[in-house]
Amino acid sequence: MLILAGAGDTSMRYYGEALKKGVKIDLIIDNDPALKGVQFFNHTIHSPEIIKDFKNKENAKVVLTALKGYEKFKHQLISLGIQKKNIERILPEPVKFPFHSGTTINHITGFVKSFNDDGANCMLGYGTLLGLVREGKILPHDDDVDIWVKDDTLDMFTDEFINKHIGTKLSSPVFWRKRVLYLPDNRHCKFSGIAMKSISYFFTDGSRLKVDFFLLCKEYPYFYTTTGRADLYRLPINLINSTSIIRANNCDHVVPSDYDSLLTTIYGDWRSPVLPDPDGKYRNHANRIADPNDSFDN
Repeated sequence: MLILAGAGDTSMRYYGEALKKGVKIDLIIDNDPALKGVQFFNHTIHSPEIIKDFKNKENAKVVLTALKGYEKFKHQLISLGIQKKNIERILPEPVKFPFHSGTTINHITGFVKSFNDDGANCMLGYGTLLGLVREGKILPHDDDVDIWVKDDTLDMFTDEFINKHIGTKLSSPVFWRKRVLYLPDNRHCKFSGIAMKSISYFFTDGSRLKVDFFLLCKEYPYFYTTTGRADLYRLPINLINSTSIIRANNCDHVVPSDYDSLLTTIYGDWRSPVLPDPDGKYRNHANRIADPNDSFDN
């Protein structure tokens, strides 16, 4: 029996490599209560306590990928009957998951339309909007999808709501994880709740579809949002209030009506492609507030 202990990025990479080599993984375990019962590709994640009921535990082999709490996890496994010599540690390394090639801009627009049809108020944002308008596709250097969610409707984007409109439409099996972010403390916007929700779907071919939902927090005359706990961005409300249809890639796409001014507010000369930073990210947003507690004019 081969057990994979841990359900982080390193485990996902190991799982994909094992499949390619024809190695059979029998069990996935993790100590995070939030992951218990979650689908991990072809498996369900279990608590390590499940090992108690196994027979012939002395022959079971464990690949342990945990970075934090490694020693504690190892001793836990030994206490459950796993032989110390049968525990192999895989040290985490930076993992770059390529964008899922099976997902196109038409799929992304379809997700957004489905959300809106079900009562949410959202639209393509940032690089995803730029790719659609300028090139009619997802940008080649992009590794995620950006969706703006207006006002307080991010509350609608529960796990069930997101999976209804995205997860059930993806090729299975997949494993997915989420994270949430709040607006930084700032003098410009009173909103203090969840301002960003990020969902990542992982596929057995080693790719990922990461979808970032940004709540546009209204404090007239701007919407405020974040891409990180210390980042604050502003977008003029009047540039996002109305939408129109553009035709691209044989599909109709709903976009902010004044997308030209909106993209200029964010990127400056957005019609001229530029290369990303060495890590693949674009950070030169003209609408970023360097100090969330400073004046716009400083």
